Amino acid sequence: MVSRAKIAIAALSLAMLVTGCMSIDLNRKTSCGGENWLESTLYLGRTINREPISDETWQAFVESDVTPRFPDGFTFLNGHGAWKNAQLGKTIYENSTLLIILHPDTDQDRRKITEVADAWRTTFNQEAVLRARGNVCVEFITE
Repeated sequence: MVSRAKIAIAALSLAMLVTGCMSIDLNRKTSCGGENWLESTLYLGRTINREPISDETWQAFVESDVTPRFPDGFTFLNGHGAWKNAQLGKTIYENSTLLIILHPDTDQDRRKITEVADAWRTTFNQEAVLRARGNVCVEFITE
């Protein structure tokens, strides 16, 4: 005979399995008072053929490729990073810029972020652009 404890454990396990497979509405209001959006960060190397990409060149790229796609805003931070060059088989250290864009999870915004990454990669002869993406709760504080 099956004990009540085993039945309870089976029911709890089934409930956890079922709720774990449920979809989540990313556009609904959350307990933080805001909305669920995506935070997409592009890690952009700032070196071409061992020469730095100047701040003036960066600004021109922002004006031609980023701002038209995301006129509502974005943030960029300058930093230093390292990555392994596949052709040379060694770690390369270089300056970088992190381009951070908060946006609703739409196909159009995802496409525009890919377009920015592709433009950077091809314009500045980069092996790759790293994209990190995660869910964030967005709330504009106006008072």
